Amino acid sequence: MRLAEIFQEAGLPDGILNVLAARGGATADALLDNELVRAVSITGSTSTGRHVAERCARRGVPVQGELGGKNAALVLADADLDLACAGIVDGAFG
Repeated sequence: MRLAEIFQEAGLPDGILNVLAARGGATADALLDNELVRAVSITGSTSTGRHVAERCARRGVPVQGELGGKNAALVLADADLDLACAGIVDGAFG
């Protein structure tokens, strides 16, 4: 919520970034079904992520999710593992 406030204070126009903190239901579904919503980013449980993805797929709306865990990371085969591990730990606990 604070990040959204910072963007607003910095002059981001209204309607560019919207935050909905809810436990689903009619309000969330109305937002997901709204034709003005062109992309969704979600942090939540895997089951909530599935619901959001299914709802958005009906309209072809892209979804980005952080689901069921904290601080997900991809470490590719050519990565410096010491550097990758340090970055992941710093991101999770820093």
